[in-house]
Amino acid sequence: MSSTTLYRWSGISLLIGSLVGILGSILDAVLYPNNASPQQALSTSFIIDATLFLAWALLVAMGLPGLYLRQATRAGVQGFAGFVLLLLGVLLGGVAFASAQITFFPYLAQSAPKLYPSGGVGPTFGLLLFIIGPALLIAIGDILLGIATMRAHVFPRWAGILFIVAGVLFLASIPVPAASLTLASNVVFFVALAWSGSQLLRREQETTAVPSLATPVAQTNR
Repeated sequence: MSSTTLYRWSGISLLIGSLVGILGSILDAVLYPNNASPQQALSTSFIIDATLFLAWALLVAMGLPGLYLRQATRAGVQGFAGFVLLLLGVLLGGVAFASAQITFFPYLAQSAPKLYPSGGVGPTFGLLLFIIGPALLIAIGDILLGIATMRAHVFPRWAGILFIVAGVLFLASIPVPAASLTLASNVVFFVALAWSGSQLLRREQETTAVPSLATPVAQTNR
């Protein structure tokens, strides 16, 4: 796969994933502000919400490599560390958690509702594995990637600032798991990803436009 194709599909994945993520975050905040109960885990709306969760996580995970590689030579070790932490957080707290919501949570809610806590993530191990751990990974990854993005000067400065703000909000939402704070951190995060995705598409279009403009000139000079 050429770099042009990678950037194009990464940009598309980030844009679509961010839009789905914002929609899913709003739906989650409205329907389950205090997390889903065992009864709610058996509803169709819960499956739809979890499916949106899984969709944006998969799309963002596919788009992040292009976001990093576009500025890899200038982002340095800090950018690579931020990318790795962010990707791990999305895979663990997004893909793995949403998959468990779709498959395991309804089964647990129906077969053993007493083992299904109000938080919907199981005992302490589940809380650390699916909530606190990924939140820390995403928060630190956002901050590191945001700083590296600002220093690399490949994407607009505001994209890096939004990543940093999202990381700080994610950190704040860990000890204070308020629905409004979680929604705010998610929206800022997705806006940063969407902005970066649009820049990937714009730069890919500019790159492909240069040869087409230069070809007639080369033929004229022969």
